[in-house]
Amino acid sequence: MEQNDHITVFAPPLYLSGSPLLILYNPTGCIADNCFTKSVAKELGSRNIRCNAIAPGFIETDMTSYLKDGNSAEKYLSDIPLGRFGKAEDIANVTLFLASDMGNYLTGQVISACGGLNI
Repeated sequence: MEQNDHITVFAPPLYLSGSPLLILYNPTGCIADNCFTKSVAKELGSRNIRCNAIAPGFIETDMTSYLKDGNSAEKYLSDIPLGRFGKAEDIANVTLFLASDMGNYLTGQVISACGGLNI
């Protein structure tokens, strides 16, 4: 890697809020991602290489399309203050921001791109 580079880690969904359904995966995945992000940021910061993580909320994809059907959609949407599921473009925009000069003073952070779900 060269100076002024950026590493983006994608944290598991529900990274910051947790979920009883993910009791075995979530703690191990979240701790590893959080420690990795912060450790890399500290290790490479002196070389002006930044590392941040993005923790997405519910993002509309083929895999999550079932969440938009029936009563489950109302339940999930009622928990999201912005009142909508995210789009892939929403996560791409956060990624672009972090990799750009606009995010050049951010490192070791977990950005929750979740429409307010984790508030």
